[in-house]
Amino acid sequence: MRRLAVVVMAGLLAGCGPEEPDLWANTLVSCSVPVPQQWRDSLKANEIAKGEKNAVFVMAASDDGRSAVVQTWSSELELSLHTPDGQLRSILKHPHAMTVVGFDGRLVRFATQVPGEEGVFYNWDAESEAPPVRVAGAYPDRNFHWASDGITSVWGEGQRLFAIRPGWPRPRMIAEVRWEPDPYLFSTLDVRGDFVRWTYSEASYITDIRTGSTVHFGKGYVLEVIGGALVRRGPDVAAAVPLTGIPPLPQC
Repeated sequence: MRRLAVVVMAGLLAGCGPEEPDLWANTLVSCSVPVPQQWRDSLKANEIAKGEKNAVFVMAASDDGRSAVVQTWSSELELSLHTPDGQLRSILKHPHAMTVVGFDGRLVRFATQVPGEEGVFYNWDAESEAPPVRVAGAYPDRNFHWASDGITSVWGEGQRLFAIRPGWPRPRMIAEVRWEPDPYLFSTLDVRGDFVRWTYSEASYITDIRTGSTVHFGKGYVLEVIGGALVRRGPDVAAAVPLTGIPPLPQC
């Protein structure tokens, strides 16, 4: 559990130093496209500024993408709800790392982590004025090489990423990377609607299942699909846009 706290804190501090060269930009051999300008414009219009804080990060988003749970960092960490009208409602301040393990648009399930101790889990109801309630819990197990949203399933085989949906007679390859030697596996694999967010070692990508196109992100501009939103996680500027307002990636 101590390692988890170190990893989370390292994630909060990532990106604060000089940008490193992106050694992974040319590993994608399937259809590769740049980040569409409309994506950038939509994220710009929905920015969550860090204000007087040192950093801001999107931790979770609702299924409709209209609200998000964010974590800011200054002298201590603060977990807040970013509401559809752009307001921030404080959930909890804590001196150590906090991890969001679930958010359905109303109930936020999260854990605080004190180094050397077990995680303490809480539920917070966004429709209540009550503070977070401590509950029993455990960190969810995750299979980083397979993911499903209940309709679409995606998985990695070697250096290829496959998907299958109802109505498809067989799986389709939706992305391929090439890196020699090949010691790496697909990780951080997630699918939401028509978008698949994945990493191959340190490289981050989003693939659009409809067009078969993939966008790769350098270390200075990384996007993710979290809940029902396209997210720029942080640290200087965060943003969350509902996936319903995001156009498909263009075809090659």
